[in-house]
Amino acid sequence: MTKLFAKLTIALSNPSLDAEEQERETRNLLREIRDLDVESAELVAVAQTPPGSKAFGGFLLGVLQAEVSIANFKKVLRFVGDRTY
Repeated sequence: MTKLFAKLTIALSNPSLDAEEQERETRNLLREIRDLDVESAELVAVAQTPPGSKAFGGFLLGVLQAEVSIANFKKVLRFVGDRTY
């Protein structure tokens, strides 16, 4: 049986955080998502971003991508929702 995957792009934005704090929060969320049952999870490199986007250390500030099996899609969405609200 073939597994189906979805690619999620998650952008975090909090105007009360400076760039370093937002980067730290993004990396914390990335680490937690990697602990879930996901195929892959990475920060989005600057080369993959549209012109005019803010970057920090070679990565788009506050943005990560995860590849998730369809079977775990709801679980990951629920986790991100709970974690970010």
